[in-house]
Amino acid sequence: MTKTRTMVFGAAQSSASVFISMVALLVVGKVMTNAPGLSVETVAHFVLVQTSADFLILLFGFGLPHALPKLVAASLAQEQKTLIRSAWTVQGLVGLLVSAVLLLVYAGVTSTELLPDTWRPYFPLLPLVPGLFMAGLLRDLLLAAMAGRNAYGYRAMAIVLMSVVQVGLVVIFLLGMKGELNHLVAAFVGAYAMGTLWLFSRMGPLCRPGMDWKVYFAALRFSFPLYLNSLMTFTYLRFDLFLVAKYVGIVEAGIYEIVRRIPGILSRVVNSFLVPYLPTMSALLAENKRDEATALLNRSLGIIALLCYGGTFAAISLGDNLVRLLFSEAYLPGVAVMAYLLFAISLAIQAGVLSHTLTAMNKPRAVTWANGISMFVSVGLNLALLPTLGMLGAGMAAIAAGAVSYLLQGLMVRRQGLHLNVLHCAVTQILAVLSFMLIQQGFGAMLQIILTLGFVTALFLFRVVQVEDLKKTAQILRRP
Repeated sequence: MTKTRTMVFGAAQSSASVFISMVALLVVGKVMTNAPGLSVETVAHFVLVQTSADFLILLFGFGLPHALPKLVAASLAQEQKTLIRSAWTVQGLVGLLVSAVLLLVYAGVTSTELLPDTWRPYFPLLPLVPGLFMAGLLRDLLLAAMAGRNAYGYRAMAIVLMSVVQVGLVVIFLLGMKGELNHLVAAFVGAYAMGTLWLFSRMGPLCRPGMDWKVYFAALRFSFPLYLNSLMTFTYLRFDLFLVAKYVGIVEAGIYEIVRRIPGILSRVVNSFLVPYLPTMSALLAENKRDEATALLNRSLGIIALLCYGGTFAAISLGDNLVRLLFSEAYLPGVAVMAYLLFAISLAIQAGVLSHTLTAMNKPRAVTWANGISMFVSVGLNLALLPTLGMLGAGMAAIAAGAVSYLLQGLMVRRQGLHLNVLHCAVTQILAVLSFMLIQQGFGAMLQIILTLGFVTALFLFRVVQVEDLKKTAQILRRP
């Protein structure tokens, strides 16, 4: 199978699994926001616990989930085995150690009066974090290893399994048992653990522990810039939740994070197409096929922009009705900021294509610099805007940070010798901004949908996306 077909089939399998996980996310969101045992404030506590666990997964993942697809894809068979076994064994030990420390800290603090005021209300949530952290740490590592081995079928099946189990447990715990916060956390931990165990069962000899410190530290050296990048990306994409909780309120933070699930769904769907992108781009550049790599980059950016902005404008058109359908009336105050977050995530996903490209070119430090600057833009604007504009200020800060990341990484890709089509990029963003501004004017849903279709049509007219590319992709998918 050619690299192009491998990428397209991998994208199709990933997309199918992510579609199922997206449906599961919608079901879980609906149940969670309407469960009798969960108030808006309790949901806010859960999203803080989940976001804290996600941060720890990044902090102690050391960038390996981001680096493994490239490192595994570029290794010989025996080197792959050593790398994967060393990575999951050491990371498993790290996860156990960090979890034990968190529980010991919780047990050792006898009075919360000694804690800083900012931490005091959230300290009782600490023992809920280790389970999510441990299960998520191994889950992300094994999913990355499967991507590097082009085992997209196994990877997709794990995502489907986790999604189905999560829905089942959430329904049983929250509706059947009328459970509360700890039951919700247990449902997520159970789903992550089930997917992780299934991945282990598909690894054969690789499921046996093993440690080659030389190989492990070599992987860490490569992943270090990606590690810094992932922390910075988390800061400018997710840290605003804690700032909203501090400067606006805990209930508003819960609303903000719940409506951010809609951009999150868009991100999951579109990023599923990018799972095979890094290994494919890495292989093309390793074989010095720069013309093919350039074509892949520009084609991917065009199609991703079409999907991102098309989905963004369609979601904005649905507005209040979408939030009522997916969640409940209690979350309607988040509709306005949802539009800004949708536009911001569209920029972030396109910047992600450029990040993968720079990583494939062995320039991960360029990604780190770009996202470091974006991080400071995000945090600075959040601190400046949140006290006066509330949640809307966080949305504006997210758009600014995404734009900075996209611009800087695009310039860096050009400097490294790939012919990024600057005209197409500029046309795409100008059309997107104009469409966003018009759709935000409060026109009726029908006119907003017409504007969305107009944006999509304009991308084809300016040849940012070409029918030939879509036909080629469809033909590859139809081949046996």
